[in-house]
Amino acid sequence: MASNLNTPGIMKNSKRMWTKEELTIAYYIAKWDYNGLRATENDLVDIAIGNTTKASLNMHVANFRHLLNIDGYKLENTSKLMDVIIEELKNKTITQVRSIVNKILAGKEDKFAAAQTNRNNAKIAEGAEKANILLTLIFEKKLKSMNRYRNLIPKI
Repeated sequence: MASNLNTPGIMKNSKRMWTKEELTIAYYIAKWDYNGLRATENDLVDIAIGNTTKASLNMHVANFRHLLNIDGYKLENTSKLMDVIIEELKNKTITQVRSIVNKILAGKEDKFAAAQTNRNNAKIAEGAEKANILLTLIFEKKLKSMNRYRNLIPKI
């Protein structure tokens, strides 16, 4: 029987390797949280990084915080690439690192725009559905009140 291990989308016990750009985003979040980023955590997970989870992003952020000696973080599952990123960015200001991160995110602006459009369309559809329900209730109430007068007309 053939194995499904080589089938795309099916991975067993394989670790996803984070790229330098993805780890740079995690570094920024570790030091300065989401301040100044034009993306939410969900957008970063789903679009900018992709093929990951919030938990994985949070773990990488915590690993950077551990390496940067930020209080309260004791994880030690770090990579050599994290050390390289820390060394490259250690003397850069928040503005300089944010500029690097925004350049990384700029390459995915179409995907961010599409995600925002989808969220807006979902909100519009939800509002339209609520409005339709309300209009249906109003119509049914009006119909019931008119129906009450229908029985007052004598039959000939």
